[in-house]
Formats: sequence, C-alpha cells, structure tokens
Amino acid sequence: MKRQLSLTGKQWVLRDCDEREREGLVAALGVSPIVARLLANRGLGTAEAARDFLSPDLSRLHDPGLLPDIEKAVWRLRRAIANQEPILVYGDYDADGVTATSLLIQFLRMLGVEPAHYIPNRVEEGYGLHADAVEAAAGGGVKLIVTVDCGVSAAAEVELAAKLGMDVIVTDHHEPPHVVPRACAVVNPKLTGGLYPFRDLSGVGVAFKFAWAVAQSFSPGKRVSEEFRNFLLDAIGLVGIGTVADVVPLVGENRVFAIYGLHALRRTTHPGILALLAQARMGDKPLTPRDISFGIGPRLNAAGRLARADLCVELFTSSTPERAAAIAAELEAKNRERQRIQTAILEDARRRLAEVNDWERRRAIVLADEAWHAGVVGIVAAKIAEEFNRPTVLLSLDGDVARGSARSVPHFDLFGAIEACEDALLSYGGHRAAAGVKVRRDSLGRFQELFESQAMKCLGSWEPCGVLEIDAEVGLPAVTRGLVDELERLSPYGEGNRPPVLACADVVVAGRPQLMGQQGQHVSFYVRQGETSLRAVGFRMGDIYDTVSAGDVVCDIAFAPKVNGFRGVEEVELELCDVRVRQ
Repeated sequence: MKRQLSLTGKQWVLRDCDEREREGLVAALGVSPIVARLLANRGLGTAEAARDFLSPDLSRLHDPGLLPDIEKAVWRLRRAIANQEPILVYGDYDADGVTATSLLIQFLRMLGVEPAHYIPNRVEEGYGLHADAVEAAAGGGVKLIVTVDCGVSAAAEVELAAKLGMDVIVTDHHEPPHVVPRACAVVNPKLTGGLYPFRDLSGVGVAFKFAWAVAQSFSPGKRVSEEFRNFLLDAIGLVGIGTVADVVPLVGENRVFAIYGLHALRRTTHPGILALLAQARMGDKPLTPRDISFGIGPRLNAAGRLARADLCVELFTSSTPERAAAIAAELEAKNRERQRIQTAILEDARRRLAEVNDWERRRAIVLADEAWHAGVVGIVAAKIAEEFNRPTVLLSLDGDVARGSARSVPHFDLFGAIEACEDALLSYGGHRAAAGVKVRRDSLGRFQELFESQAMKCLGSWEPCGVLEIDAEVGLPAVTRGLVDELERLSPYGEGNRPPVLACADVVVAGRPQLMGQQGQHVSFYVRQGETSLRAVGFRMGDIYDTVSAGDVVCDIAFAPKVNGFRGVEEVELELCDVRVRQ
C-alpha cells in the first residue's frame, strides 16, 4: 500500500503475517483468510491456540494452586478464620481495587467472617499500603491484613505490621520491585520464578483465584461444593468489571473472565450491580467491554478520584436496593463533576504544550500544576500521551509534594523507565502502560531530566507520530455481513485484543458528505469501489469534511466494519479510523 497523506497525521503500518500459519489456520479451522490472518497477527498461529481463543471456556482457567505462595496464603487465612482473628481487607481506590475488595468481603462473609476494610484516599494518601493505616489497624485489634490490588511494593509497611503483631497476605498483580515484602504470603503472578502460566491477571482476578483456592481447601478435592461454585460463578461479574476497567490485556484467562463476566452481569440479581447498570443506562442489550470502559468503570473510578471509594465497596456489598440506588446516583453525580474537572485540566495542559517549540528533541512530557486535581490527572495524562505520542506524566502540586499519574505509548516500558528514576522519587508503582508517582517539589526538575533521558534511550530513533496498525487490506466487495459476523468471533475487544482495522485502497467518495452531531464533530459519506458502495462514518472526524467534499476524491480508508441497525434496518457500514487522500 503506497504511503499518502493521512488526514489524522498517522503513519499506517500493515502488520506482517506468516502466510504458512494463515494457510494452516484456514485449512484446520475453516475460517476465512482474513480471520486467519487476524489470528496469526495476534500470535495465535497454531490451530490449538486459535481454537482456545475462538472458543474460550471456564475450563481454560488455570488452577489457582499454581500461584506463588497460594498454599501459605490459604493456610494463614484459614487459621485466622478458625481462631476468629479480626481481618482487614486493604484495597485500592480504582475499579479494579474496589471490585477485588468487594469480592473478598463477600467471600469472607460466606465463610461466617465480617472483615473490616480500608481503601486509601487517592488525594490525601495515594496508592498502596500506608504506615498510618497499618498502625490504625493494629490499634483496632486486627491480626491479619489481606491486601488486594496492592502491597507488592510495601516492604516497609509489611515490616511495620509484623512489629505491631500482625501478619500480611499480599495479593497483587503489579510489577514487583527489587525488594519484595517479607509477608507471610505474596500472591502475584508476576513474581520472578513463578510457575503460573498467565502473568497478566487483574487485581480482582488474583483475588478471585485466592477465593477459589480457599474454596478448594474446604472441599475434598479440586472440585468445589455447589455453594462455592455458585458464589464463584456470580463473582465473575465483578472480575469482568475490574479486568476490563483496569485495561489489562483481554487475552488468555482475562478473555475468559471478560466474556463470562459480561454474561454474569446480565443475569445478576445483586442490587448494587443492577443499580449501577440502570444509572449507566445499559438497557437490556448484551454488555460489551466498551460498556464497562465508558459506562461502568468511569462511575466507579469517579468515587475514588473525587470522593470515597468506600462508596463502591458499599454498593457491591449492600443488599438494600434503596441504598444501592442512592449510591449509584451519587456516583453518577461524581462522574459528571469529574468530567468537568477533566476538561479544564486537559485544556490547560494543551495550552501549555502549545507553547513548546522544541518538540523535535523531546520524547517525554512531564507537567505539574497546583490547580490540577490529583484524582483526575491520570485520565488527562492518557489523553495527552495519545494526542502527542509521548509518554506523559501529569502531577498535582500540594505544598512540598507532587502526586501524579503516568501513561505510556506503544513499545515503551513505562514502569521500567520510572523505576530508573527512583532516586528522584518518594514512591512509585504500576506496570508497563500506567503508573503512579510521588515526588518532592524540589526534585521535579531532576525527575523530568531522568524521565526524558529514559524516553530518549528507548524512543530516540522513533518518529513521534501516531501509528495506525492495519490488520489486512481488502477490497470493498469483501466487506459483507458475513465478514462482520465472522470477525465478531474475535470479540470482546479491548487492551491486547483491539478491534480489527481493515484498509481499502482507491475508493471514490460518492455523493455529498454530511456533517453530524450538534457541533458538526462527526462526518459521514459513501465510498464506492467498482459496483459496491458502503456508508462510512468518521466519529470526531468532522475536520476532514472540506477535504472529502472537494469532488472526485480518491482515497484509501482504514476502518472497522460494523452492522448499523438504525430503525430496525441492518446494514453494513464502515467506522472510519483514518483517511489518506490520493495525490
């Protein structure tokens, strides 16, 4: 495919495909060459791997007994239950953390235990296990702390807990630092030397596996009792929310959790989940990861960003429909407030970046401001990283300390880069794509220099422009309802399994393009190739209207094929990703 001008400023890259793998998949699975190419491009080049992907099943979930320290964790929890020791579940304030906390509380209640729980305040305390909270737990008589979605970086805090007479079970999924806590058990699939086959579980995924292992310990064999089985099947709904919202790769076990979790959410009778779905206006249609990413997840995260994440735990552990509805309404209000704050920070960051005149030598962005809300900078950092194609750190200044969030770009190990800057940081944590940092105000300049240096090492020869990966080039006549239905077998889409992007070269813009939306922010027009014409829709691409309206425009289009069921009439249309005008 010839390189032409992209109207969104992106470089198109056609993904390579092993033709032998593609042909083998066509023969073994009976799929179309396009789907076979997509499978091979996703690293599913063998018939066995492709079958597992196309037909995910609960039987594909790995035995929790393979997780590091899981037997120690089960033994210590059972001892606490038997001795009626006070237990504290210590979580995190994001959607992954609150679903993990809620799942473990529900499970312990099922075992006859009423645990306490603690979610740190994002703005005042920040992420992770905190010394003040550990001391307060000891003062309250707690004997066992179980962390979920945090703890693997809390060596000092775990040591403090031991001195105060408490044991700690760490369940986490974040990248382990150089020094792992000396807890009575550290359950994390990312631990070096571990035997667990899948390292990309979410925090709630690890909590689910811990509950599963405990349930097994109360059963005569690996198969759990019907009561435990029913609990776990229902709890997969929470796992689905946390897994999708935390943007872990939707492959392997996470793909199973996402698919079965979405089904579990639809059949649930839990008042908290029902209230949340109603507030997000999900209706009765089948749920998708997009519904969680843009509907459920932001409402849960808004509580931790602007208020108390405990609200979400109460929502998921409450059995009163009236209280659940009230909490869901409060989350809705907080989410709208978050959107307003987010817009203001984004506009301010863009204004400051517009004043930068040496982009050619910069590979990273670090910005700080006293007016920025610490609970919202992470969302804006993600948007800035995508818009400017550079790893981005945004921080909120509060006195002598700055707290913030970092977001990555493709092929950049964000956690590794931040870890290399630890001499300038008070604390940090995260993974390859996202991280949190805490730094002294007088160390900001040093951190910026170190972070820029790390970005330059990795991205120095990289052209900082957007890249659009194309899965396959097709002719317009090949884009049929049958193809759309077959591509649907690859869903649900999300991190690590993005929606397929197809490209079609030399199409003609037919008829008069139309602007859509209240501000004309969207555009639609028909494209023709030979005897085939299809409608193309570009969401948030209204600025290309003048170009495609010039008359006799020939272009290449990148798109995702969809079925539009407007007014009960189903038609194939193309959701545009980009356009290149032929010159």
